Amino acid sequence: MITLYASPISPNSRKVHWALEEMGVPYTYKHVDLAKREQKQPDFLKLNPNGRVPVLDHEGFILYESNAILWFLADKYGRGVIVPEDVSERALIDQWMWWQASDFGPAVGRPWLMKLQERFGRALDAVRHQEHLEAARGPLAILDQHLSSHEFVVADRFSIADIALAESFGLSDMAGISRADLPHLNAWHARLAARPAFIKTRPAT
Repeated sequence: MITLYASPISPNSRKVHWALEEMGVPYTYKHVDLAKREQKQPDFLKLNPNGRVPVLDHEGFILYESNAILWFLADKYGRGVIVPEDVSERALIDQWMWWQASDFGPAVGRPWLMKLQERFGRALDAVRHQEHLEAARGPLAILDQHLSSHEFVVADRFSIADIALAESFGLSDMAGISRADLPHLNAWHARLAARPAFIKTRPAT
């Protein structure tokens, strides 16, 4: 039995939730209330000492870090579907997912986090926020250029690389990032957002 400890407001949680729905794998969703800091409570810290969601419990096997969870689930339940068998294509997926974690995700996430904190009463440092917006332009342009000649990120087939990158790009509106000059990224994200599994895993508004 699969148990996913997650929060619908967490983009990293949504990565895993989306993948589970794409593969049609039965699971139990355990909501971790971030506003109540349940992720920092002793019982949760036994699952992930970093105090972050998501965490996967797969029949007693505990795994955290969203991209690692994506690979585990895709290899176990979606190999040949949501991840390929071809070694070169798998390496390309890994390349883009490492890039999402090291470059793209932080670039979009920093201005998003500042705007999120502003919603909860923290004063926005407008100069620093603008610096983060400028820093995000490079990674956004790289992915937009790549998608100018690809329907999906790797091998023109939907994969966990699309999931990981799309959840980061989905933060751009709230982050205050202009998407006007990113036509290929916008079109790609619109295609993904029409998938039933994506729609099902969006937070309630």
